[in-house]
Amino acid sequence: MRDLILGCFHDRHGQARDIAVLMSMGTRREQIRKISCGRELLWRDGNVIGLVFGYAFSLIAGIYRIIPLDPQVYAVPYVPFHPSIVDGVWITVVAMGIR
Repeated sequence: MRDLILGCFHDRHGQARDIAVLMSMGTRREQIRKISCGRELLWRDGNVIGLVFGYAFSLIAGIYRIIPLDPQVYAVPYVPFHPSIVDGVWITVVAMGIR
């Protein structure tokens, strides 16, 4: 958790330095804007893709019981998955808020 917070803090403050380096190399403001927008789109789309694949995996794993457990050790013979769209949405909102 500490690394995630420090990474976000560094990203916000390191971005100004990155822009200064790009400007010193002759990059135009329009190009920097495109780079920034591209990073944000990639971040947002990555969250959505992760949400879709994670939900699909948990749904399939719950239906087909694809992760078995040793019945001599555990009371259930498989890992139970109970996917919830509400859980996925609030986790995504929190992850985007941290960013």
